[in-house]
Amino acid sequence: MRGIFLFLFFNLFFIKSEAEFVKVEGVEKAKIIKIETGSGYIYALSENVLFKGKNNIWRKIFVSKAEPLKDFCLDNLGNIYLASSSGVYFLKDKETKKIFNSPEEINRIAYQKGKIFVGTKEGIYLRKKGRWRKLNNLTDEDILSFSFKEDKVYVATKRGVYILEKDSLKRIFKGENSEEEESIFYPFIIYTDKFHRNQIFLGTNQGMFLLYENRKAEKILPQFTFSVKCIKAKDKNNLYLATDKGIFKIDLQKKNLLYLGLKNTLWLTFNSSGKLLAATTKGLFMEKEEKKKEGSAISLKDILKGEPSIREIHEHALLYNDINPKKINGWRKRLRWRALFPKISLDYDKTIDLYQSSTKQKVLVGPRDWGISISWDVGDLIWNSYEDDIDVRSRLTTQLRINILDDINNLYFERLRIKKELLNPELSPEERLKKELRLKEITASLDAYTGGYFSKRLKELNKE
Repeated sequence: MRGIFLFLFFNLFFIKSEAEFVKVEGVEKAKIIKIETGSGYIYALSENVLFKGKNNIWRKIFVSKAEPLKDFCLDNLGNIYLASSSGVYFLKDKETKKIFNSPEEINRIAYQKGKIFVGTKEGIYLRKKGRWRKLNNLTDEDILSFSFKEDKVYVATKRGVYILEKDSLKRIFKGENSEEEESIFYPFIIYTDKFHRNQIFLGTNQGMFLLYENRKAEKILPQFTFSVKCIKAKDKNNLYLATDKGIFKIDLQKKNLLYLGLKNTLWLTFNSSGKLLAATTKGLFMEKEEKKKEGSAISLKDILKGEPSIREIHEHALLYNDINPKKINGWRKRLRWRALFPKISLDYDKTIDLYQSSTKQKVLVGPRDWGISISWDVGDLIWNSYEDDIDVRSRLTTQLRINILDDINNLYFERLRIKKELLNPELSPEERLKKELRLKEITASLDAYTGGYFSKRLKELNKE
């Protein structure tokens, strides 16, 4: 029944669109919780790594092993303020230093006009002119989001939305309260921008609202009840929403939705070309570039020409690393035959006999001769204790085989993608050099897995 409802819901209320996003390579297969752009770079945050990328070249600029990372922001000079669960770090070029230790768990961090706002599970900390202090307002609130308009600070908490202006506090949105005075539905993100100077957008776990300072909030598209994690505007008429069901584009004039795909999207931003970037639980994705009609299309057959098949590489990797499944099967077969063979003991010694009567005792020592004894353990025909050893070895070998084959798959198909990119005549010399170096690096890795077979096979296939 739920499936039928969702089907009708999507078809009646949403204008569908084919998914037009591609996975951004170079970022680990990880849950990306936030992305931002600045100074020509893209910054992507996972729960333990902050990545910095440009032209598909990515590097880790901060790695946390002790505690999870929660949020980050950029100042006007491109410096980074990075929040972990218990502190704030300042990153500038190659300099990294911790500038704040929080007594409460941190949720969010934001920068505005030289001030740093840190939202925790028990209030807000403010850094101004190098000094930190805790604000007297909202000391028992779980802070979820900040936004700014002129001198006003908009704060979203689990109990609603507030405006902080100088020392005053005003509540402009309140959710339906449960017995514990905690909202049944609550905000995830509060958003203001240059395109909508008189409007405040609020993403909640039950849809999106338009907030006003002096009158009741208005729900945008009442039928829309998904959890809105992020809101971004590209122009005055169009908003992009990151939700648990995917990315949506709202036309504020026509009041309709365009569904763009990518479930479990957590954050959105735009790159320097205006293309949408999406942080999801499965990595970082980017809106596809529009296809150019000039020139002939490159087919998969063209890219695979002169390349050994993936199956061929699999077989030689298994053989070279001695983890072929046939090895374990051979052990099991030999173990079954082993139960049919007896245990044989062979000895070479003297025979000694003792004769004894009431009157005398006589010992006879014979010459050295050979002796042989044969025995069977009949239980081995049903169960052999060595099978436990084989089961353990089999599980370990299987896991190793899966890891190796997965690495080979990633390397093999990344190599094909780079080959395709190198066919682009518009690549700059610097970009082409980077891709050629990466191609050689991947080839060397595949050689390491196959004992040099990959390069050898390439030469054979590409002989003129």
